[in-house]
Amino acid sequence: MAQVLQTGLFKPATIGYLFAMSTVKEIEAAIPKLSREEIEEIRDWIDDYLEDRFELTDEVKAKLDQSHREIANGQYTTRQPK
Repeated sequence: MAQVLQTGLFKPATIGYLFAMSTVKEIEAAIPKLSREEIEEIRDWIDDYLEDRFELTDEVKAKLDQSHREIANGQYTTRQPK
């Protein structure tokens, strides 16, 4: 692999992507081995992580306003556990 890197066949962004892919695949493989409680803990952590990085753009604000109007008018569905 070192020789491939030296020849310039892979750009650093491509290499980073390959490492990220490996990490995602490792996480996907590990999740089924966890208990439901552990999976829910990971889900909560990811939700918190994403919320901390959430950018409230005008587009997002408009979608939230639309959602609030739909809920107020009774136009919504709830997700049911499988």
